[in-house]
Amino acid sequence: MRVLFLDVDGVLNNSRPKNDFSIYFENCYPAFDDICVKLIKRLVEEEKLTIVLSSAWREYGWATDSLKRFLKLYDLEIFDRTPSFPNMRDRRGWEIQEWLARHPDVKEYVIIDDINNMGNLSGKLVQTDERVGFVYRDFLKAKEILRKEKNGES
Repeated sequence: MRVLFLDVDGVLNNSRPKNDFSIYFENCYPAFDDICVKLIKRLVEEEKLTIVLSSAWREYGWATDSLKRFLKLYDLEIFDRTPSFPNMRDRRGWEIQEWLARHPDVKEYVIIDDINNMGNLSGKLVQTDERVGFVYRDFLKAKEILRKEKNGES
């Protein structure tokens, strides 16, 4: 299995002034960015990735449900979510490591997040700029991380 650990804020949405690419969906704020979402879709399709939600959105049922409905508009589906360790400092990396430990069938993965708290997983991280979200340079970096894994270079 090949996995994309997906954050939401600063990845699928951003802090840019809203424009023609801004998509308001249900009660989600800030607005999703159509370009960011389409680049994630392209990455998932080209690399045959399974999405695992690592965002704080996974901790709120209404947010996860809204996100699932939104992603369905793009034919994207969330396979699973990482566990939550709310009392742990720099927890995102630990939560991903725990999920990976429970899924030994994962051969390759990439993490897309705007925060760099991945610990020893930082080599798998594509850190986005929260002001613009997931952009083409991030797409290329994610593909490079996955290519290196596939070729045993990482």
